[in-house]
Amino acid sequence: MTSSFFILFLQICCARPERIRWQETGDGNIPQNAIVAGNTANGEPLYVGRAREQGSLTPGKVHPSHKVLYISFAGKEVPHKVYEILCAA
Repeated sequence: MTSSFFILFLQICCARPERIRWQETGDGNIPQNAIVAGNTANGEPLYVGRAREQGSLTPGKVHPSHKVLYISFAGKEVPHKVYEILCAA
C-alpha cells in the first residue's frame, strides 16, 4: 500500500459523515465534487465507487474512459454501467 493511498484511505474513513456522500451516476459521468482515489499508468484519474452485485454492496474503481465502475467479485473484475461515486458534500 503506497503512502498516498493510505492517507486517502484514512481521510475517507475518518471523514465526518456530513462531509462525504454517495451520488448515483453512470456511463462514465463524473460529478464535479467526486473524490479522486488514484490514477492509471497513463495519468487518468480513478474514483471510488460502489455497486450492488448479487445483493452485496461492493466498492470498486470508477474508470471514466471505460464508462464503468469495476468491482472485484467472485474472483473476477465485474463492470457496472450504473453505480454510486464517492463525493465531497
